[in-house]
Amino acid sequence: LENEDALLTKIVKDATSLAAEIEKSCGSVPCILDSLNVEVERYSEVLDFVTPLVLKIDDMEKKLRALEIQETLSRYRSEVDAARVLGNADMALDAFTHLSRHLGAYNDCSSGDFHSHLPPYYYAMLASFIKGALTGRRAISLAMRIILEKLEKRFLFNFYGSRLTNMIEKPEWYLTEVQTWMVLNDQWLTWIQDEHLRCPLPSTPLRVEFMRGLIGFVVDKMKFDLGLIAKPPKSYCSDPLLPANKPQFGRVDEASKENPYGLDSSPLATDPDLFGHLIDEVLNFENRLDGLCYPVHELRPVDVLTRLDVLHRWLCLESEIAHRRMQDLLTKTQTLVPEKSSDSPTTPQCAEDFVALVYAISRRGVQLRDAKARAYFFRVQQSLLFTFLSTLSDRLPWLRGEKTKWETTPSANRSDSAVTSDPAVWTAVLNALFFVCETMQDWTNDQYFVELWEDRDIRKLLEHPDPWIDEPSPFEEDSSKMFEVYERQIRQGLEAVVSSLYRSLCEVSRDYRSDVSQWQRIPELGIGKFTGSGGGLSSTAADLAISSLSGKATDMFMLLTGSLSTLAKLLHPSLFVRVWKPLFSRLNQYLYSQVIRRNHFTAAGAAQLHYDIVQCLRAVVLTYTERPEEYISESLDACKLLTLPMGVAALLKEELKDTLTPGSQASSGLMPLIELGISRLSPDEVYEILLLRL
Repeated sequence: LENEDALLTKIVKDATSLAAEIEKSCGSVPCILDSLNVEVERYSEVLDFVTPLVLKIDDMEKKLRALEIQETLSRYRSEVDAARVLGNADMALDAFTHLSRHLGAYNDCSSGDFHSHLPPYYYAMLASFIKGALTGRRAISLAMRIILEKLEKRFLFNFYGSRLTNMIEKPEWYLTEVQTWMVLNDQWLTWIQDEHLRCPLPSTPLRVEFMRGLIGFVVDKMKFDLGLIAKPPKSYCSDPLLPANKPQFGRVDEASKENPYGLDSSPLATDPDLFGHLIDEVLNFENRLDGLCYPVHELRPVDVLTRLDVLHRWLCLESEIAHRRMQDLLTKTQTLVPEKSSDSPTTPQCAEDFVALVYAISRRGVQLRDAKARAYFFRVQQSLLFTFLSTLSDRLPWLRGEKTKWETTPSANRSDSAVTSDPAVWTAVLNALFFVCETMQDWTNDQYFVELWEDRDIRKLLEHPDPWIDEPSPFEEDSSKMFEVYERQIRQGLEAVVSSLYRSLCEVSRDYRSDVSQWQRIPELGIGKFTGSGGGLSSTAADLAISSLSGKATDMFMLLTGSLSTLAKLLHPSLFVRVWKPLFSRLNQYLYSQVIRRNHFTAAGAAQLHYDIVQCLRAVVLTYTERPEEYISESLDACKLLTLPMGVAALLKEELKDTLTPGSQASSGLMPLIELGISRLSPDEVYEILLLRL
């Protein structure tokens, strides 16, 4: 009992204390409610301020999203217009896909009505693009299906399933088998048609129909291996009573058998080595079909390769391999060394190998009967030509801001020929570009390129570069003017060579042109002599016994002869002609204007100048042409005038002075100039030259 009393006492105490706590808490509730009411009023004000901002931000986000989609739609509409101008169905298909997707996104996010009407020409472009060579496969007659029945069963048995003969890395096995069947039955089918089917004649020769049926096996095999169809084809020739008007053996619609995963599901299409090997074998098979006189317009295995997805992968592989091989050619240590077996000893090996590479691509594309596909192959060639030009141009010193080294000895065999300023390097670059130019000129007579250019639609495609393809173009040029791009680079390079050599000649001849002591020196007594015919003192180099070049002109002539000798050995002859002709013309103007017109000459100084120009410079020009007077005529005429006998010079001066007076006839002053052999200088210039005599 005592324990129970103690327990009850404890319970009563706890209940009393709990009741006190509850009473205390209830007393604080009004205070809490008051504070909550204050907070509610504060947060209501914040909510009233924030809510419009949130709604405004949400509205701005919707408008921004709509504007972004509208901008995207505008861009794809411009692609539609570009596709119309270029006639590019591939671009049109891509633009249609993106436009449809973004139109759906716009209609989902926008509350307003939005309708986009495609231009009428767009549907025709898509229709012509979708209808490819494989969609119109011709039917096989009942008799030919009976003939092909056994061969089809054998083909399906050997080249499908888990047979050892069915290997995707060996497409040549089934191609060779089909070719063998064609060769073995060709003569027999020709005999059947000639002897037993004379009247009425079939619309298609039996041998052609037989070959078309076998090629149908190959086409289906390629499509299955590439992942274009999901299941292997069934045997259709085993049912000979099937109506012949069904497409290709009465096959069901191919669209129902399309593989939804496409090329990505096939190891043959994803492996570059396997896919490249398939292409090589198919192209070889096409060549053999031509040898069997198979018509061009009939079904061919190459038609599978011209499908949009397959062709795109093929072109990417072709371009990648071609650019890789080109880079290998340009990175070799001896890439700019001339080929020993070449017809031209100045043509670098890389240029000949590159031309062979580009031409090989055209030989692969020529087997495609679709003109658009051939044009895309030509695009790959254009890309290679641009890249080759850009890569070689980087080795030209004047484009890199470097000065060209001019040496008096050839540097083709130097170990440091990789230096871009070495003439052995940049002359090889110019020779390579010139060789490519000559080859492109020869290609203008090639039937493959002529047919491409004669096609109006293809020419439009080639004349306008695709702005959505990142072509490695060093210049923003019309891609159809590739020859002009190369020729312009060569012309600029040769002009840079001439200007650089000309500046060097002017620099080393600075002392020569201002050597007053040389031009105004007095001859020694007894050297000059009087001539009976002229009545005055003769001042020719022979009369004054001058037989050596001016000392201060030695550096100029050594640089001139040495540089020209080096360029003659390193440059192609056609390019070298374009160097020495303008160089001598500019050097002639330099000597005439800077040396002759700016100095005064005694008889000895004029005789020395006469020897330097007539005996030395003319001999240098005579090395490269039989008519040097065409390039240094002004200087030669000035030397004649400066070395005339004093009496003749005085009479000529007086006669020209009278002629140059106002009111006199200008033609009267030309006769004495013609008699003296002055061909390029005018009477005014002749008179000024005569005034320079001391």
